[in-house]
Amino acid sequence: GLGDVYKRQAFFGKHTQFTGIHIFRCKNVEVFSSVPLAVHKDGESAGIQETFSVSVDKEPVKIILP
Repeated sequence: GLGDVYKRQAFFGKHTQFTGIHIFRCKNVEVFSSVPLAVHKDGESAGIQETFSVSVDKEPVKIILP
């Protein structure tokens, strides 16, 4: 399906061409969603959440948001 296309594109760094994809460089981020989302942090499942935050100490974190 279309979701698989997005995943493949993101894996190879080609996802930035899609409308609605925004890339931010930051050391801290808080995400608020009106619907529960499957969240992965550092490649590990963090469960289903509507709000989550991420921070890094040394390098900016890359966040992919649809």
